[in-house]
Amino acid sequence: MLNKEKLIANPTVVFRDDFDDFAILFNPETGTAFGLNPIGAVIWNLLRDELTLDDLIDHVNDVCYDVSDNVTEQVNEFVEAMISNGLVGTKVV
Repeated sequence: MLNKEKLIANPTVVFRDDFDDFAILFNPETGTAFGLNPIGAVIWNLLRDELTLDDLIDHVNDVCYDVSDNVTEQVNEFVEAMISNGLVGTKVV
């Protein structure tokens, strides 16, 4: 589904990463907050570049150590969750 679409971080979402091992996303439109592990924080920061899902997965493999064998499935599920919660959108290229 997302192979040819660029992922776009919702510009109204507030990102805070000044915690030890996690970060928080706050969506002021819905009043909800979401905790991110270190890889989730890396993914959020990569979304500023409007990457495709495949590009995003390649970047995660390049910059993160000891990623699991099913990183593609995990990143896809994470991105789908962010889309369904209004944190990320897409645009067709």
